[in-house]
Amino acid sequence: MFLILISAGAAQVIENPDKPKSTNAGRVIVPKEILSIEDDGNRFFFKNPRNIKIGPDGSIFVTDTEQILQFDKDGRFLRNLFKKGQGPGETNASGNYDFYDGEILIHSLVPPKMIQFDRDGKFLKDAALVSKNRIVNFFGRIGSKWVFETYEFPRKSGEISYVEQPHTLIFWNKQTNELTPSASFDVTVYAVSSSSGGAGYFGIGNFIAVPFQDHFLAIVHQTEYSIKLFDVETGRVVKEFRRAYRRVPPPPLKKEERAKLGIDGKTYEWPDQKYANDVSNILIHGDRIWAVTSTVDKEKGILIDEFDGDGVYQDAFYLKLPELNLKWTISWPRILNGDTLLLVDQTEEGACVLKKYALK
Repeated sequence: MFLILISAGAAQVIENPDKPKSTNAGRVIVPKEILSIEDDGNRFFFKNPRNIKIGPDGSIFVTDTEQILQFDKDGRFLRNLFKKGQGPGETNASGNYDFYDGEILIHSLVPPKMIQFDRDGKFLKDAALVSKNRIVNFFGRIGSKWVFETYEFPRKSGEISYVEQPHTLIFWNKQTNELTPSASFDVTVYAVSSSSGGAGYFGIGNFIAVPFQDHFLAIVHQTEYSIKLFDVETGRVVKEFRRAYRRVPPPPLKKEERAKLGIDGKTYEWPDQKYANDVSNILIHGDRIWAVTSTVDKEKGILIDEFDGDGVYQDAFYLKLPELNLKWTISWPRILNGDTLLLVDQTEEGACVLKKYALK
C-alpha cells in the first residue's frame, strides 16, 4: 500500500513500501560499452574527471584539473576551453557549466564569474558574480532561473562533533548579475574548530541536486532515504518521497585509507559510520527519477530505485557494470542521456577512463 501524507502549508510527503509496483523488479541490467575515451598524455589528460555532460549537438564535455574538455559524439578530442588566468575568458579554477541558446556557460570559481562561449568554443563575454559568500556550484538553467549553490564553513567551538551545514540555493539574474538567496538544506558534517582559529571538517552527507522536468530540482541532502522535489519557480519543496529501506554499512576502511585533519598539533580521522548514505546519486531517465542506492551485490551490481514524478516507487533493478569497483565511488553512474550512460571508470593500473554504455 502507498501511503500519502499531506500537511497543510508543507510539502506533500509520500511514504513508499520496500517493494515497488513493478512485477519485474529485481532484474539485472547489463549495459553494453559503446565508447571509451582514454587520455593521450598530450592534448589532454584525466586526473579527476567530473561534470560529464552531453551538448545539444551530441558532443561530450567533461572537466578535469585546469581542463574543460570537449569531444565529438564519437569521442574524438575537439578542444580545451580552459584558459588559465584572470582576464577575459580566463579562469584559475572552473566549476560546472551548462548550455543555453547556442552558448556554453562556464562557472569560474576563481575569479567568481560566468564565462560565455559560442557553440564552436569562441569566447563571447564574462559576467561577474558578486556575492558575500563563495559560490561553490552551478546547476544550470532550470525553468526561468539560473541556479547556484553556496555554503559557509561550519564554525563551532570545542571538540570535533557532528553539526549541520546549510547549503543554500541562489538564483542569478543573467541580465543584471544580481544574486538572490532561496531555500537552504542541511547537510551533516563532522567538524572541529580551535581557539587559535584552526578549523576543518569531514563531509558525511552529500548535497545532490539534479534538474528534473522543466522547473524542478531532485534533491538529496540527508543520509537516510529521502528525495525532495524543489520547485525553482516557487522557491519551495513541493514533494518529499521516501521508501522503507534496509540500510547497509559502508565498505570498511584501512587506517591508511582514512581521511585525516591536522589542527593545532592534533590529528583527527574520518569517523566510523554505522551506515552508508542511503542514496548516493540521482539520475534522470525521461520522466522518471533513478535513485542510485548504497545497496551493492557483488554478482548483480548496484541497486537502482525508480520513482515517477509523483514520488511513487515504480520499479527497481540492478545495474551490473563490468569490473564494478565496489569500494570507491569512481564507478558510480554519473549521467544518463536517453538510454546511454556515461561514467568514469578505472583501468587495472588506476588510470581514469571515460566510458559510454547503452542500456538497451
